[in-house]
Formats: sequence, C-alpha cells, structure tokens
Amino acid sequence: MRLVLLLSLGPAHLSSSPPHAEQYLAPSEGPAMHMTELSLCVDEGGKSYRIPIGNASVMSPALDAPSALVTVDVNTYVRKGKTAPAADRTGKDILLLAGNQYRLYGWKPGERLAFATQDASVSGVVHLTEGV
Repeated sequence: MRLVLLLSLGPAHLSSSPPHAEQYLAPSEGPAMHMTELSLCVDEGGKSYRIPIGNASVMSPALDAPSALVTVDVNTYVRKGKTAPAADRTGKDILLLAGNQYRLYGWKPGERLAFATQDASVSGVVHLTEGV
C-alpha cells in the first residue's frame, strides 16, 4: 500500500509524467507552482519505536535496516554508534528540528542511534521507523 499526500497552493493540473518526489505543475492560470509529494510504503508493522528522551542521551534499539524515518517533537541531537553511543549537546552532533520528519541513513546493521534533547530541561519523544 502506498500513502500519498499532495500539497498545492493554487489551481493546476499535473503532467502525465510518472510520479516523482518533487514536481513542478503547469498552472491553468498564473505562474508555475512547486508541489511536494510525501509518500511512505506501509508495512506490516513491528519496526517502529517510540523513544522517550529527556535530560540524558537515549539509544535506539540496534537497527537492521540501512535507513529510518525519524520524527522528533523537540529539538534533538543525534549520532550513530556501535555499542553505546551518546548524543552530545555541545553542537558536535546533528541537530534535528522539532516537528520535522527526517530520513536518516549511514549506519551499518547492528549499530544504534543516540538522541539527546537540545535543552536538558525539556523532554520529548523520538518516533523512529526502520527501513523506509
């Protein structure tokens, strides 16, 4: 099953070309518009994790898939590692901004991701789905 969300800012018609992650639409009136498609392949489940984060660095389970879809509800630092990675709040790790969805990749099977909130006094949740 494929879930697709199309966003548009005005009247337009889609060209007959195959679907792409991003397309420009030919408007029926006015200038061309930029349109973004957000799509996910829906699986049987069991590869998603809800990871509460707070004042200490927290690790994901060991990951088997080469990529993951991650959403954070507070600004969060992330890093990868083999056994016990710890995310760092000093700006040395990658900052994920709250309310955004990211496709992360670049680790080997069995490695983990570590997450820490940008502000140690704030808590939040990381939603992670492997293999998308």
